Amino acid sequence: VWAGSIEYSKFRKTHPIQPHFYTTKEDYEKAVKEDEEFVRNLATKQYAEPNWKHLDFDQCEVYLLARSLIITPYERIENHYRDFIRHFLPLLIDDLKRENTYSFNAEPEDRKINPEAVLRCEVYFAELFLESDIELNEQIIDLLWELVIPIEDQSIRQEPYEFVFKVFEMAALKLLDKNNAEGDSEDYLKQENLFWNTWRYLAQKTKASGQPWWLRALFFDYQYLGHGFQGEPNEKPWSTFVKNQEAWHQAVKDFGQYSSIPKYLLSLYSTVGRELLPKGLTELVALLKRHPAEVGILMKPSAERLAKILFHQHIMLIKRNEQLMNDYLWLLDKMVDMGSSEAYLYRENVITYKSGSS
Repeated sequence: VWAGSIEYSKFRKTHPIQPHFYTTKEDYEKAVKEDEEFVRNLATKQYAEPNWKHLDFDQCEVYLLARSLIITPYERIENHYRDFIRHFLPLLIDDLKRENTYSFNAEPEDRKINPEAVLRCEVYFAELFLESDIELNEQIIDLLWELVIPIEDQSIRQEPYEFVFKVFEMAALKLLDKNNAEGDSEDYLKQENLFWNTWRYLAQKTKASGQPWWLRALFFDYQYLGHGFQGEPNEKPWSTFVKNQEAWHQAVKDFGQYSSIPKYLLSLYSTVGRELLPKGLTELVALLKRHPAEVGILMKPSAERLAKILFHQHIMLIKRNEQLMNDYLWLLDKMVDMGSSEAYLYRENVITYKSGSS
């Protein structure tokens, strides 16, 4: 089936069966019969590895070739399967750099893959990151690293970067959904381990390169990870962060020079990553002091949510630790300065305790 689907995508490029390609009913019916005959021949043909090594999007019907990709078994170690995955990915990334005209009469230089096929590819690679093995995942990341370099010029198409970001996001969301459905099942733990090993590899490449391209992915800046589809915050902590807290806190240290990190931490620590508190409080405060221009993020609802979590769940520990006490007061002071009445109430309670214990 896999080999036949590749051959069929090549056949359909030169033998379309959409009615608008034909001027007469007879020509269209002839094309349909040829298509049916080709499929019957494929079904009875003895398997032979398809000749795809020089195949590109100009030589095949791309949405059909994408279907060949999504049935390619990445959990198998046979080289021809993995070679096909590595061959397809550069073709996809290159095509995403082209303009999408949404036209049946697209020019040769226009994009050839349709949005539905792109989505299917996103799902495929997200599942690959969870279900394959670290060797293949590292190879895919190495390939993406060379193919997808985000460009600061916003007039240039950013679809390749967005595609890769969505793959990372979808992998994280699928893993979270699996944990919610199964808990720490054997299958979930296997996927979780692969996910974080892949995350560590991406962190290592990012640190070694000195390029902040994938910080959003590394720090889980995913809209629907911390919030539901209606915008409501996800208040259920995800234990995966505690299991991998050593690697997480090291990443915060390694990438703290980037001013975007505080907003990522605030979003995560006020939702699914709240079990990284109260240590995360000290990290956040230190980075806001390092990047004072980012203090304005404390006007967000996530800041009041964070202050509430710290007061109701960690106040006893904060009261016993001078560093945490000072960091919490600093955070509350900044929020009060920005007009937060809730932060004012928390601060008064903390100051009252601090004055009484001194």
